[in-house]
Amino acid sequence: MTAPTPAASAAPAEQAKEDTPGGLQVSENGYTLNPLTSAIKPGEPTDFRFTVTGPDGEPVTDYQVEHDKKLHFIVVSRDLGSFQHLHPAEAGDGVWSVQLTLPEAGTYRAFADFGPRRTWAWPWAQAPTPRSRRAI
Repeated sequence: MTAPTPAASAAPAEQAKEDTPGGLQVSENGYTLNPLTSAIKPGEPTDFRFTVTGPDGEPVTDYQVEHDKKLHFIVVSRDLGSFQHLHPAEAGDGVWSVQLTLPEAGTYRAFADFGPRRTWAWPWAQAPTPRSRRAI
């Protein structure tokens, strides 16, 4: 048996990424949701804290407002029996905080829906670029 060539071993990973539906990956277009809270007890309100890091690996701190909020945080149980659409507050330095109560133990998926504000890198002007929504 021979070892696969690098091109052959990379193909399944690339294929899997292309086949993954939007919102089911850990990162999208370089943006990643990073939980800072490690444990949540069912039925107890928890201060859930997280950051969103951008393509440069740094926390995103400048967001565009969409539907009156900078970020919408959605938490759904695996069986779809629980759905929460929450609006976290900015805690500073790219950290977000929201009161989260999960009804029971189990698997949940969290989505952050946001639009980062981008600016041109010209020293004489800073103009926003077109809105770019991200759901991760």
